[in-house]
Amino acid sequence: RWSSALNTKHFHKMWKFMANDEEYISKFSWFVKIDMDTVFMPQTLKNKYLSSPRHNSPDLRESNTAWGSPIPGPVELFSRGALRSFGLRHEKECDTGLGESMSIYDEWQQEDMYIYKCLEKLGYRNIEPSQGWRLDFETPESAYRQMQTGEEHICWKERGGEDTCIVRSEVRDRVIALHMHKQLEQMRIVKDWIGRDVA
Repeated sequence: RWSSALNTKHFHKMWKFMANDEEYISKFSWFVKIDMDTVFMPQTLKNKYLSSPRHNSPDLRESNTAWGSPIPGPVELFSRGALRSFGLRHEKECDTGLGESMSIYDEWQQEDMYIYKCLEKLGYRNIEPSQGWRLDFETPESAYRQMQTGEEHICWKERGGEDTCIVRSEVRDRVIALHMHKQLEQMRIVKDWIGRDVA
């Protein structure tokens, strides 16, 4: 029906385990969940975004804050406060239905939709950057061939005929997650392309 993995029950166990371990939570300000077929650039997240008060302040870290409106996608970022809020309130407000209505847990079996709908009900604040911090689209083989030859500008035609282009310097500067591929070799090509010519 959804053409996506129904992973809520697996991630639900992980989120509960983390949220119930206060010693673990207190060690970190932010928590990132990445899809397995995503190239993640942690230094860009740290140096460009989490170095900014707009995205990283004591208030944001301790409140129910996340990136996404909605969150769903190849990467989700949660504050320490969001994880604590989930731990304290998810069983009553997200995992239990009222009357004939389904619970969020029962209704949303894609893990990204479950955590989004749950945090939304718990009143999370969205501080996602306006645009460009993640790339999430299908990429043809021609794009990977361009990457392998070291092209700075990678362009291809979409099925509708429109051109799509990405520029390595811009990707390197602002993108923290690239969800463009389904094969490990393609992920390696993207990672090598981004890091090319960097001293």
